[in-house]
Amino acid sequence: IVQSQILIAEGHSLHGERVQIPKQEDLTMNGYAIQSRVTTEDPLNDFMPDTGKIMVYRSGGGFGVRLDAGNGFQGAVITPHYDSLLVKVSTQALTFRQAASKMVRTLKEFRIRGIKTNIPFLINVMEHEQFITGEYDTSFLDSTPELFAFPESRDRGTKLLKYIGTVTLNGFPGIEKTKKPVESEPRIPSIPVDHKIQPGTKQILDERGADGLA
Repeated sequence: IVQSQILIAEGHSLHGERVQIPKQEDLTMNGYAIQSRVTTEDPLNDFMPDTGKIMVYRSGGGFGVRLDAGNGFQGAVITPHYDSLLVKVSTQALTFRQAASKMVRTLKEFRIRGIKTNIPFLINVMEHEQFITGEYDTSFLDSTPELFAFPESRDRGTKLLKYIGTVTLNGFPGIEKTKKPVESEPRIPSIPVDHKIQPGTKQILDERGADGLA
């Protein structure tokens, strides 16, 4: 941009050989793109930003998917003093419906635990027929309560990890808590250092070849 500004100030044309910006009639569009902003906002609480520590963070991806990551990673502490944006997700496809479908798939692959996000809301928007067909206006959110109907997250992965951690540390009924094993003393071979190494498969291969070894 700065280079183009300097060239334009020197008198070069936007569409000349130096700047080389195509004319409006020469621009073409290929396919459709959608961008979703994944934030730490709670849709059920008037989109108020949520704060806390991200315990689990896994993003989606794939062909036609672009992620512009912000401060989203496992262990990140989300404070109320900065932008609630975690990552911008962009999807591209030949049709708008395909781009929306790809967005839904990508958002469903996200796993963010420890704080609330707007992912369930974004999925509902992408799957709504009014959004797909473009038949909506600025009252879309107020007049479409089903956008805020979210399935309850079962969070099976985190629950399983917590269970394994608890059992590992504390045991469970029927098995007493035992002292955890420690590394044993290293076993030193009893063969003297100057002992002649016996021939093995490498030597047989060298002497008899592959058929002899077989």
